[in-house]
Amino acid sequence: MLGAVMSVYMPGAVFVALVLCAVIWALSYKPIYGLYVLLFLYPLLSWQINLGGYESLQNTFFANINAPVADFWALLLIAATALHFFRDRVRTRLLLPGLPLFILFFLSALTSLFTVADSDVASGVQYIARNILFIYCAYVLLPVNSVRRREELWRGARVLLIVGALATLWGIASLFIVEPFWGVWRRVTPFAIGGWAPFGLFHNDLAEVLVAILPLVFYWQYRETRDAWRKIAFLYATVMTAVTLLTFSRTAWIVLFVQAVIFMALSTRVAWRAVVRRVLPFAAVVVVPITIYMLIFSGSSYVASSTSARVDLARIAMIAFAEHPIIGNGVGTYISLVAGATAFRIEYGPPFDAHGVIQKLAAEQGVLGLITFFLLVGALLMIVYRAWRSEKDEHYRELLLAMLVMAAGAVVFQVFNTQYYTAKMWMPIGLALAAVALRKK
Repeated sequence: MLGAVMSVYMPGAVFVALVLCAVIWALSYKPIYGLYVLLFLYPLLSWQINLGGYESLQNTFFANINAPVADFWALLLIAATALHFFRDRVRTRLLLPGLPLFILFFLSALTSLFTVADSDVASGVQYIARNILFIYCAYVLLPVNSVRRREELWRGARVLLIVGALATLWGIASLFIVEPFWGVWRRVTPFAIGGWAPFGLFHNDLAEVLVAILPLVFYWQYRETRDAWRKIAFLYATVMTAVTLLTFSRTAWIVLFVQAVIFMALSTRVAWRAVVRRVLPFAAVVVVPITIYMLIFSGSSYVASSTSARVDLARIAMIAFAEHPIIGNGVGTYISLVAGATAFRIEYGPPFDAHGVIQKLAAEQGVLGLITFFLLVGALLMIVYRAWRSEKDEHYRELLLAMLVMAAGAVVFQVFNTQYYTAKMWMPIGLALAAVALRKK
């Protein structure tokens, strides 16, 4: 009956539903192809679909749905993968890395809702479903359960190398397109083409894509045996590093330092000395001038205002934490807490989310949220570390190290940024866990 009514009054919706069902059915036979598409889309989080913009969906439940293309695709892929497992449930085992700790974090989010008004509980539950449960399923469970062979993992890495090249070219173009941000000074900043800005409009949006993919570029350069391609990989790594530095994202610089420390701490002396020999000429020619440029930039009023806003956001988080230190003020309430700070709105304008996952969790989920979140993330990273440590295959061991550096960098970036409940943090972790799962097989 419902289908007949929709076919009369919403024929377009019926056609779209049929197409989506067909896509889900096709992907259920080869979920890995859907994962390749997801790997291409996940860095493009600012490329979004707003269902409210379609006239046929206005005044419906769907009108309020606005999400990245990657998340819509991930939802289809979840359905396809579920159908795949149902069809092959005898031969295929579902992998659930970190599930007990994820459940604890999930429960801490639910517990935080005891402090919100009754009228806000429903929106809190929706926030948990969208930003915690969905993200874990889409960007941790999907990669782990979709990649079945090492060749598939390397193909996925190649997809990321392609996206990284696109992001690098986008950054280079911005130096000639985007107006100077402070006087005559320029920086790498993503821009829009005809209103389409897949990498966002802020320097951090592009920087976190670059620092996530950079370890894979260095792995490619280190392992490539063909001379011509090895030179191309080295040029790629050099240009991407320079573009990352030229974003003047202080967070990206910190992450690059942390990634370098992890690499040097875990690599053999022969390996990192070889890399250092290659990097020193680059550092002398490129990094030193950019560092001087960064020091000048850091003294600008532009940076001072950004730093001041971050400090005030941290103060708001600490005040909120003091009110409900154990279970927090409720998930999804941070922006409303900032909105309640009149002085902040007068000084900086509309409220925005916490610039750091620690502030976010302290204000919204209290001590329980902080402990369970970092236990979960720490356990997932430890799984990758232990796999790297016990791996005997030299080539695969190096890939696991690159994955570990990539995942750790994604986590450290969110200590200072706002993408803690998005693919930008969790997809690198999921891909690293997929590499571990392949090792066990």
